[in-house]
Amino acid sequence: SITVSRSRATANGGYDWAVSFHNVNSPGTIAVLGSFADVPGGIVTVATTAERTTALAGYLGLAFRGVDFDDFFPVDATAEEFEAILESHNGMRDVRVTRSDPTSNGASEYRVTFQSLFDAGGVPLITDV
Repeated sequence: SITVSRSRATANGGYDWAVSFHNVNSPGTIAVLGSFADVPGGIVTVATTAERTTALAGYLGLAFRGVDFDDFFPVDATAEEFEAILESHNGMRDVRVTRSDPTSNGASEYRVTFQSLFDAGGVPLITDV
């Protein structure tokens, strides 16, 4: 569920809005797509005050070019571990993997760069299984 509340009007006629998500299935990211404030000095700010989600745990299976990987990898794998698993796949050559810092629930983003001319051009998605 989601709770939305609005403050009383401020001195310049603006409002403070609070949006709270109460379960882990709610969207994780809200982006401000634009500000329509036409009051001189009007601003839009977004702040995350608390993140309360279940920590990630377990393993993930992947497939590339329709073939499943032999190994599963832990969801908290280092970039080097993930790279080694990717390069063990028959359909993949030399790759470079970087990993973002984990979020409060342990989630990370992995970026895979294909470095082989074999994989030049459009490469199919790596999918989960």
